Amino acid sequence: MIRSHRDDLVHELVKYLIDPDEDPDVDLLADAINTLKDLHRFWINVELSTGGFFLPDGSDVGDVDAEEVVPLSLMVLQQCLDAYLEGIASAIPQ
Repeated sequence: MIRSHRDDLVHELVKYLIDPDEDPDVDLLADAINTLKDLHRFWINVELSTGGFFLPDGSDVGDVDAEEVVPLSLMVLQQCLDAYLEGIASAIPQ
């Protein structure tokens, strides 16, 4: 189900940008982002357990917390979700 929603978001992105009546399934999007976070955290922990991270010049970056490392793509997705939820919350009359 997440996969089909992902395909719809990716291939029909313009629909969500142009048509104000189209809304993504926010729960599925949030679940997908959380799944990506879990996968990313898993692979960061694998990397840390096999020697850590090194800069292009070969120097070690030192102690790294897997919770603190977030790829830009995931950061952008989270910001999109946060902005959408903020917009929904501000549209609800107080």
